[in-house]
Amino acid sequence: MMKLGLLKIIFRFNILVLLLFFYRNALYWLNTITYKQTISDPLINLSILALVLIGIIIIVGNIKYIVFKGIHLIAFLWIVGMFFVFLYNIGNWLMFLRCILWPILFESTYIYTLRIKRVDYILYRFYHIVVVIGIIIFFESMIFYSFGDSSNMIYFIILTTPFLLQTNNRNYLLFLLICVTILSILSSKRSIILAMGLFWIIIGTISWKFLTLLICVITNRVNMESFSVTNIFNYFLQQHKILNLISTLV
Repeated sequence: MMKLGLLKIIFRFNILVLLLFFYRNALYWLNTITYKQTISDPLINLSILALVLIGIIIIVGNIKYIVFKGIHLIAFLWIVGMFFVFLYNIGNWLMFLRCILWPILFESTYIYTLRIKRVDYILYRFYHIVVVIGIIIFFESMIFYSFGDSSNMIYFIILTTPFLLQTNNRNYLLFLLICVTILSILSSKRSIILAMGLFWIIIGTISWKFLTLLICVITNRVNMESFSVTNIFNYFLQQHKILNLISTLV
């Protein structure tokens, strides 16, 4: 079994490569949308290769933690299935690596969370950085590029927005959610506006207290520290018995 010290070093390197992957993808799609360039970015391909190799090393080095049931079984079946699809279609290795990237990341992250303390907190901070990077690039595209074209960058931001719900800082959460909502409206993308609308409706359905809080925050009539989105989500999951369903899948 892999030593914990080595695992932590690999995890830090994995985070850096994953950040490079997200950042270069954001720039790639910005250039594709703005300049209609479709040339593959070598740094994206290199980061994909590195992430897959790191994931395989983590999985092989911690094989005792691997389970073959629920969603884990689906992940491994996906990898096997994509391999046979690759052989049948005589495809290229890069496309195959892209197809197996998500199950490799899923399984390696599962091992990280089992063996490294507070790794979930580190990952939640990481995805906050990714969302902020997306917002910054969006504003940059508005200033330096054609807004009508660059507005498609909003898809990158929406992709990681759900991770913001892990925060315990209510002011920070509402600030980012309102920013993303405003950007969604500015982008004039109907699907994005609909997605953000449903996002707020779901939060409001979980608890009317959230919508009440939002109104009170806007009017400066409530202390944010007295509110916990985490508690509301836990209550919602318990009331609807979703925790049992999740446990059977995982």
